[in-house]
Amino acid sequence: MEIYDSAEEEDEHEQFVRWFREAWPYLWAHRGCTFVIIISGEVESNPYYLNLLLKDIAFLHHLGITFVLIPATNIEIHKPLADRGKKTRDNSRLHDVDASAASGNFVAAKIRGVVTGVDYGETGEVKKVDVRRIRERLDCGDCIVLLHNIGYSSSGEALNYNTYEVGTTFSLAIEADKLISIMDGPILDDKCLVQFLTVEEAEAEADMGRVERVHLLDGIKGGVLLLELFKRDEVGTMVVSDVYQGTRMATESDFSRVRELIQASGELVRRSDEELLEMILLDCFIVVERESQIVACAALVSFSEEKCGEVASFVVSSDCRR
Repeated sequence: MEIYDSAEEEDEHEQFVRWFREAWPYLWAHRGCTFVIIISGEVESNPYYLNLLLKDIAFLHHLGITFVLIPATNIEIHKPLADRGKKTRDNSRLHDVDASAASGNFVAAKIRGVVTGVDYGETGEVKKVDVRRIRERLDCGDCIVLLHNIGYSSSGEALNYNTYEVGTTFSLAIEADKLISIMDGPILDDKCLVQFLTVEEAEAEADMGRVERVHLLDGIKGGVLLLELFKRDEVGTMVVSDVYQGTRMATESDFSRVRELIQASGELVRRSDEELLEMILLDCFIVVERESQIVACAALVSFSEEKCGEVASFVVSSDCRR
């Protein structure tokens, strides 16, 4: 039997075990996935926040997640391009956190030119993504791919991309599992975190609405990437094109999870497995799903003759309670 020195130490152990159990399904779900991460210029230019972020990325990389990083060096680039044609420098901090980085001319550019009377000068658009070469580097599993928002046209001109356009186009081209934007603050509405955005709302924030799963994270918050990926209740803003969370009638295949939720509550009337299954088959149970995981359930048993009903169950997973 393990003996703790204090109640506080016991709480810390319990919290770690609870967190690890919650994170475990995501460890397997994310393994082998490809994430494209845009790092805002404000975060990139701050060594403290950048180092924390890169350490977490290196840790996840060693867990089997492949990454494409796109530093948004717009703070310097949005100034007049006096040094036209000068190549941007790769960030060597990736090597400091024990991760190999591969960079290259993976994206072909073209001049945006004049659009509706506006001359975009040296601003470029993505013309083509070299998916084969980028996949070769990702599939080898030993390096993180690094992109920049400076590209070159067929005539050798250095052009400044819109970083979010590069991230979106690149994510779609390589069929990335997630596009993550590390911003210099959270998205708030009346000082409250906005947890979900529609595609239209996301496009108003940045041109990122075409990717199936987009995460907008506060890069000033330490460990934000780990918290977002491995906790059921995210700490950032999620943009999804499909149903991220919703309710539906329970089916027979939900029996085990519904029983688990009810047993964990410890406060409901005891029912046998047969009684519980019968209630599910009679459409008494409604479940709440989040990312295909049942996080809550409720049951209403109707007594038509008496014109009343019984709330037979109302359970929310402890991981989701606020």
